[in-house]
Amino acid sequence: MEAAARQRSAGSCEGSLSDVVHACWVIYQKAADAYRVLANNAMSEEITELWRGMAEGMSKHILYWKKLSERVAKDPTIEVLGNPYTALEQLREVEARIDQIQESSSAFRSVLDYFYLAYSIEVQLIHPVLCSLPESIMLVPDRKVVKWDYQTNLKRFLTGMKKHCEPHYLHAALTDSLERMWVQNRWLAQQDSVDPVTGAHNRRSLQKIISSFSSLAERDGHNVAIIMVGIENMHELYTSFDTKTADEVVQRFYNGIKPGIRVSDILGRYSFSTFLIYLSKVNHQYLYDIAERFAESAQSIHKAGFALSVHIGGSYGQVRGQAGQRIGYYYARARDCMMRARLSRTQRIIIE
Repeated sequence: MEAAARQRSAGSCEGSLSDVVHACWVIYQKAADAYRVLANNAMSEEITELWRGMAEGMSKHILYWKKLSERVAKDPTIEVLGNPYTALEQLREVEARIDQIQESSSAFRSVLDYFYLAYSIEVQLIHPVLCSLPESIMLVPDRKVVKWDYQTNLKRFLTGMKKHCEPHYLHAALTDSLERMWVQNRWLAQQDSVDPVTGAHNRRSLQKIISSFSSLAERDGHNVAIIMVGIENMHELYTSFDTKTADEVVQRFYNGIKPGIRVSDILGRYSFSTFLIYLSKVNHQYLYDIAERFAESAQSIHKAGFALSVHIGGSYGQVRGQAGQRIGYYYARARDCMMRARLSRTQRIIIE
């Protein structure tokens, strides 16, 4: 475990969203390079144009990840993945497979061989992580990135394969399975509502549920509140231990704070290092007492000398008219309080 920890500590924040986005960028660059090689080795002008079109299509996706990388670099507080470390490991496996596919191309001789090579690349490019990350980015307010749409490229390849490969039940099965994988992975990315580490609601699920609950609170005239609990040393946790051990610490933290809220309250994992609680019928003192219990729960968790450090922010008030916009205001204010608590040397909890 110590060797793994030293290896993971080589980068100060390896596994952050910035690393994940960069890995996606590299994968699409390698795919574009592979299609350029295919274009140079094609046996007819028509097929050459197909591979060139695929390479040009990849350029649009490279631009997407490039712009997203620039935005994440400017705002390192953006966190949309339940566990970027696991995502990064999976993306490295995808990159390694693409490298292996390219290396094997030297032994290919026929048009069919090259279509099989391209098919193998396309299977990697619809990996669940590559499908889910853009869907997660859609949840970030004021996103300023080019639209991600891989379906156009995929259709171009499938049309080319059906046209240039001889009719055969195996080829039909391959194209059908690729289309199904794409649809299924996109659907799962859009429907995903559970954090895989804790089993709690994720950001997408929280936003849907809280939207409904806030409308009820507006109707009944109750106060509502948002509490955000940030684990300040989350990245340190994942660079100090292997992923499985670090996940277990996060699970213990979640299980420790869950009994501290009422059945009517909603607890979920808002981002990699932040848990969010929605409450109604509350006042300032009640919120502060809950926040204190959360902080005490974090302090009670130790692993090989490592202790979690949390900063907590909260906001509350009434929902009056345009419930969605008002809840958005409490989100923003709770996050601001949490960040101020993190920067403060004297306060770990700020409730306003």
